[in-house]
Amino acid sequence: VTFPKVKATLTIQNVRNIPQFVQ
Repeated sequence: VTFPKVKATLTIQNVRNIPQFVQ
């Protein structure tokens, strides 16, 4: 039951990390 929430959190973290990699 916790998997969807964890997966969503990882996705959000990845999206936030993308700008850092670009810079």
